[in-house]
Amino acid sequence: MLHTMTIITPAKLNLHLQILGSHPSLSGYHELRSIMTKISLYDQLDITIESAKAEHYVLKGFVIDKEKDILYKAYRYFMNRTNITFSLEITLLKKIPQQAGLGGGSSNVGSLLIALNNYFNNPIPATILCSESKILGADIPFFISSHNAAIVEGIGEILTPIPGKKMKFLLIKPEEDMPTPYAFTTLRKQMQLPNPHAITKHALSNIWSANDISQMQRTFSNDFTIILPTQHPETYSILNALRKHPEALWCGMSGSGTTIFALFKSDHIYESEMLQYQSMGYFSTIAETLID
Repeated sequence: MLHTMTIITPAKLNLHLQILGSHPSLSGYHELRSIMTKISLYDQLDITIESAKAEHYVLKGFVIDKEKDILYKAYRYFMNRTNITFSLEITLLKKIPQQAGLGGGSSNVGSLLIALNNYFNNPIPATILCSESKILGADIPFFISSHNAAIVEGIGEILTPIPGKKMKFLLIKPEEDMPTPYAFTTLRKQMQLPNPHAITKHALSNIWSANDISQMQRTFSNDFTIILPTQHPETYSILNALRKHPEALWCGMSGSGTTIFALFKSDHIYESEMLQYQSMGYFSTIAETLID
């Protein structure tokens, strides 16, 4: 039996991201506290599932070594967890840039696991799938969850839903990449851990509920921006330019970078700024938050 489906998988923004310290029991991992929101920038997965007696996996549209392919790892996890063997073919249409702090790969995996679980009549309870998926990637539980916005803690698996807010952002991704392991290694050399400046979950929730963009701009931050001046001057230059923009209400960096986001006072500013950054050779697009 053969079944095909098409899935669109959203990107995310970290509107606030603080590293709290090393995880007490998971070696090499760090605990964090973040505000994450899904946005209207999507990859597409065309999936074909077929009954089979042995593993058969094909990825089209994207070249990657199998040992680094987290979609393949998700496929193997699902088969091992459920004792269901099947053939899986995926055609991946990438729109979310890589190593950008936008969670593209994690979103692909989260959406694939949801699709497989639904197709096979939910052999893995949703809460368990969400919790266990962290072994594949720290952002994946957020994408498996139904929440469009959440305060995220632990290594990414502890989610406290918060109301989605309608916001529009300009996104700019320079050519500089910041692989997550490198970002954490560099950050550890430049900041004090445990983090003495961490904002509590309660305080973040109150600021979010107040719906005051200027307060969010003043209070929310991303610890990874401290490594930009020495390690990623191009990204740092873009962030500084947007901070000085007379129409910018709020700007920052998502995840471990290097995508910069900006929210402007006037709606007409977005397109002209996007075109300007595109003319400079950067990836740039406009995206809105997803709300319930």
